[in-house]
Amino acid sequence: MTSVQVLRAHAAALVTIVAVSFSYSQEARYWLGYPESYVREIAITKTLPSYPEDAIQRRVTAIVQAKIGINEDGQVARIKIDPSVDAALKQAVADAVDKWTFKLRPELFIGGRLCLSRLTFSFSIVKGEPRVELYNPPRGAQDIEHLGYWDVFLERRQWNKWEEVQPTRNQP
Repeated sequence: MTSVQVLRAHAAALVTIVAVSFSYSQEARYWLGYPESYVREIAITKTLPSYPEDAIQRRVTAIVQAKIGINEDGQVARIKIDPSVDAALKQAVADAVDKWTFKLRPELFIGGRLCLSRLTFSFSIVKGEPRVELYNPPRGAQDIEHLGYWDVFLERRQWNKWEEVQPTRNQP
């Protein structure tokens, strides 16, 4: 068995565990979960956020994580972001994440529930140049920062506490 096959088998097992764990949530109809590493792999369309000009002028840098609810068609249906994130970065991330599409495994969906995952972006200014990229944890990062890490209870708590952000539609 190749390492990719092993990862996929673990992801399928994890989805089952997450679905059962989240079934007790107040928003149970939304829960089925994938770690970020898996949704990055199955993404059909990816869009990086634009670095807002006012955030550049204010020299705002951050790592911004968006919790996303993906529907059965692979579209992002809901976006939640930590309320402490700078408003301009929050909107830029919501606008970009809204354009992502995914090829999810239909056999893992449970009638009408959304798949929960996350996407994390890094906004930095290096030598005066703004840079936005998908976040990749540095060596030695805490487990929670790893893209394949999934803590069911933490994800649920954050989903329930974080602010829902509506993307700005009809952008070029």
